[in-house]
Amino acid sequence: MKKTVILIFLMGFSLAAAVSAQTTDTRWYTADSSATNFIISTADELAGLAELVNRGRNNFTGKTITLSNNIDLSAYTTGEGWTPIGRGGTTANNYRPFRGTFDGGNFVIDNLTINYHNINLLGLFGLIIGGRVENVRLENVNIEGSSSDNVGGVAGFIDSNSHVINSYSTGLINSKNGSGRHVGGVVGFVGFNSNVINCYSTGTVGNTISTYFINSYVGGVAGFVTDSSAIINSYSISMVIGNNYVGGIAGSVGRSIVNNCYFTGTVIGKGSGGSYIGGVVGGLGDGLITNAYSTGAVTGIGQVGGVVGGVSWNSSVNNTYSTSVVNGRRHVGGVAGGVFMNGIVTNSAALNPEVRSDSIVGLGRVIGYFDGNTLSNNIAYVGLTNKDGNTTWANIGEDNLDGANITIAEIKSDWTMGGRFVTENGWSIENGWLFELDGETVLLPSLQAITTSVTPQSRQRQIQSSSAFNMRVLSARNSITNISYTLNTESTLSISVYNLKGKKIASQPKRLRTVGEHTFSFKTPKGFYIVEAKVQNKSGESGRDAKHRVFTERVLVR
Repeated sequence: MKKTVILIFLMGFSLAAAVSAQTTDTRWYTADSSATNFIISTADELAGLAELVNRGRNNFTGKTITLSNNIDLSAYTTGEGWTPIGRGGTTANNYRPFRGTFDGGNFVIDNLTINYHNINLLGLFGLIIGGRVENVRLENVNIEGSSSDNVGGVAGFIDSNSHVINSYSTGLINSKNGSGRHVGGVVGFVGFNSNVINCYSTGTVGNTISTYFINSYVGGVAGFVTDSSAIINSYSISMVIGNNYVGGIAGSVGRSIVNNCYFTGTVIGKGSGGSYIGGVVGGLGDGLITNAYSTGAVTGIGQVGGVVGGVSWNSSVNNTYSTSVVNGRRHVGGVAGGVFMNGIVTNSAALNPEVRSDSIVGLGRVIGYFDGNTLSNNIAYVGLTNKDGNTTWANIGEDNLDGANITIAEIKSDWTMGGRFVTENGWSIENGWLFELDGETVLLPSLQAITTSVTPQSRQRQIQSSSAFNMRVLSARNSITNISYTLNTESTLSISVYNLKGKKIASQPKRLRTVGEHTFSFKTPKGFYIVEAKVQNKSGESGRDAKHRVFTERVLVR
């Protein structure tokens, strides 16, 4: 733990000068500073929390701050934008983390904007030590730190028994114009016995501009996860871009766990490295990935895998699958790019349409390369093609690089795929993921923990999220998508469609809609999109739940 604190001192400095540029209101605190529970409801009061913490007046240990209303941070978008809550420092005197509990109350915090140069620890919260943040909903995030480390939507850096729970971030999170590290859609750096649970991100994470100076340790949920920490019941629907250690959920995971997570979107490793690129995790060292899957596309240079780029130092990958198209140059596999130093991959499935490499060396259906480690009970889609466009593979077998064959007919007749993805281990075919293999639609298992605990619930093809609302995709082909939704009670509803960069490309305006079935159509290029429906019942519901019933649908337009 001492090493982590030193890292904060060296990397997390110089936010103090920006605090005075914001309008703040601390009357909610000064009215009774000895209280243990506080309520805030405005942007200026939230800025007041940043002032209190960053100036060392109170780190809120043992205290709870609860948000009681939606907040729009548009007034904090000019100049350097929002000042994060909690900051690091070069000495103990100006090292000022947030240590309390912040409950966002499931209200929306809109238009979080940060534009800092050479300043680290960026997010709604900059630095959390021994604290807890929950029920935070960030929408239209635009964080563009220049050469900044530890950047995330909800928090830049959490450590020492800190937790981020039931929260999400949508928009752009980036450390541009430099080689910033630890960039995550929800949290940048997760250290020492800290957890990210029931969280998700949508949009773009990482540097989309530079081709050489580009972020490393980039993840759709967290950039860097270490020291007995965990990411649980979380997902990302994003474009994730970086140099080395880039993953759909986490860029790097060391001595930590990723459990019950999935990724849908695009992962790209580029720049001077492009190594350790994975659909779920970029690099796994002395860690565990269990119950996870990825869809979309994964592209990199070395150690490129549909689930994980590289597996090393006694790490295990269990009960995972990927349907991603995987492309790289060396050590490329449908599940893992490379497995080294006592790494283990078991009970996993490469259901990828294709896995390609510039060289046949280090290319496999399940694993691209391994140095004699444990591979067991793995399978691969029999129609998976190689760099030559054929299905010839040299190392077929459950305990070999290319896994045992599984056909479309076998997947359709047994969704557990030979008992690898069973209900007892958290998998379900109900609300499963519909995927096309060689022109045939196959229903693949999804994770029960995510579809029942992450809000809003994201499911493919159909969502039965509440008794009052049902949404499904009727068709998504030839650039036209047709959505059908059914209301069981008269409700006010609006629909927005976003691309993976977080840009709204289509919408159905907010208005009162009658009971029954309705349709909505929109035209887009081929690709992944997020359809978001906001519903408020007319039948007397009040309070925050009535205002913020938000349901999302993933759509792949072919």
